[in-house]
Amino acid sequence: MTVAADTIIIEGKNRMDRARIFDWLRGRGPALLLDLAVNFAAPLLIYDRAQGHMSDVNALLLSSVPPVLWGFGLLADFLVSTVLIYALSIEQYLVVGPILGYATMGGLALWTILYRRHRTRYGKALRAKAAAEQLEG
Repeated sequence: MTVAADTIIIEGKNRMDRARIFDWLRGRGPALLLDLAVNFAAPLLIYDRAQGHMSDVNALLLSSVPPVLWGFGLLADFLVSTVLIYALSIEQYLVVGPILGYATMGGLALWTILYRRHRTRYGKALRAKAAAEQLEG
């Protein structure tokens, strides 16, 4: 059996080549980018901004807030969707379900943006206060 250089063999039977991987990423790319932004980029940015004026532990706790809130928000969306599946007819759920999903994602994204903006302003104010105290003292 000849295997091309761009083919990955997993456990000897499942073949994944680059084309299949890229197709998968094209279909799920925006969701993957959003997931990476929420779970990696936002905490790192918040940690970087908070580390200068806070202890490392407090900065780490602040940076873990967005992924935790997203987890609870998406879990709540799932639970509400599950209840709606049994409470509504199929036609009604097909109208309400996507609206609920988009509202959840939009609300969580908006909250993440506002939270980062708030923490950045708060960090700047604390750094300005510390700089003013250094100049006075």
